[in-house]
Amino acid sequence: MTTTFSYPGSGSRNNNLKARGQDFDKARSLLQEAGAGNLEFTFKVTTNYPWHVDATQIMVEWFRMAGMKVKIAQLNWSDWLAQCWTNRDYDVTMMNFFTLWEPDYLYYSLWHTTGGFNYRNINDPVIDELCERARGTVDLNQRNKIYQNVQKRIFDQAHDVFLWRRLGWVAAQKNVRGLDKIVDPNGNNFHFKHIWLDS
Repeated sequence: MTTTFSYPGSGSRNNNLKARGQDFDKARSLLQEAGAGNLEFTFKVTTNYPWHVDATQIMVEWFRMAGMKVKIAQLNWSDWLAQCWTNRDYDVTMMNFFTLWEPDYLYYSLWHTTGGFNYRNINDPVIDELCERARGTVDLNQRNKIYQNVQKRIFDQAHDVFLWRRLGWVAAQKNVRGLDKIVDPNGNNFHFKHIWLDS
């Protein structure tokens, strides 16, 4: 597992966050303490991303080891969008975010109460205030520190759990030029105005 959505090497990445270890006994104890010892829920996952289905099957086994009963609902992409994204009708789900790498776009859109990609309905006044303050901060080092605090808040509150960070690869014919103009650190976005075919 990774601890933050910021990519490795980013000045805004909080490298002080340490992944939590698995402790199934403690998980069972905390569930009992919360009165949820027989917790049952459905994990909705889209078949659009086969690795999500694989990861969900592994996580369901971990949930079982912690005393929970979990059903997997495999949904096609349009059903997942309708149920999870639009109607917010899910207990647990997972999602890829490939292109949201710039800190303001990433943290404001995903975790600010009014963020356009906040389909999880996260409403955290601390995150809202930090994201708004970062938008008005010109000094890059100060701005990075604010985003590191946003990451710590997300991590401490477990608003989301980051499972992995996918690397992207690009393959092209020898006559394709300009691929050195990739915008996203994981290789997902291109500046197409810089890409051309050499005869």
